[in-house]
Amino acid sequence: MNKQLSTVIFDVDDTLYDQHLPFKQALVNSFDYPFTETDIEKLYLLSRKYSDDVFDEEQSGKITTEDLQVYRITASLKDLGYAITKKAALRFQEAYVSYQNQITLIPEIKTLLDYLNSKQINLAVLTNGNTDHQQMKITQLGIDQWINPDQQFISGSLPFQKPDPRVFDYIVDTLKLNKDTTCYIGDAYINDVLGAKSAGLSVVWFNHRLRTPEGDVTPDFSATTAEEVLAFFKSHLD
Repeated sequence: MNKQLSTVIFDVDDTLYDQHLPFKQALVNSFDYPFTETDIEKLYLLSRKYSDDVFDEEQSGKITTEDLQVYRITASLKDLGYAITKKAALRFQEAYVSYQNQITLIPEIKTLLDYLNSKQINLAVLTNGNTDHQQMKITQLGIDQWINPDQQFISGSLPFQKPDPRVFDYIVDTLKLNKDTTCYIGDAYINDVLGAKSAGLSVVWFNHRLRTPEGDVTPDFSATTAEEVLAFFKSHLD
């Protein structure tokens, strides 16, 4: 990665905050099943996968946001041998949103935002999803403290979404960024690593879920903990 770093663009879900926590809280409070910690982790990862599988259909209007929400938890639980009704799926989603309204920044990521600001690094956000829902999370996390609203981008309000490299190009053009000195940080291999690298950006893969790469594109740096992410940027900029 270029030593002359000028801009860092952050993903939101499971990068700025721990998305697993509100998912777990909603799961154990919505279903009377004997879930183990391993079950919950599997269900979380399955839910992300099934959500990604139909995300383009939801964005194009072929299915509704509610359809996506019902499908991802229903399909995930089915894989573990549990059958639920649509009513139960919607009850889970309501609880999930309620707990998402309580999310907080990962402590080391908050420290990183403070540190990058102190180094006068330009900051932005790019996240996939419904505009209102993602904006709720950004507001709850207090991101305006570090990143101006006009540098916060949500795919629901854009012509493209990750991993399409055009969404990264859109931000580069809008903010007049230099690709050679811009870095993207996110947790998802396809959407974040493959997408940003395809657009010519440097990428830090925050792989704290220990996912296996789904391709041969290599990030500029891989971290499995938030501490490693913070240490990387400090070593790069100090």
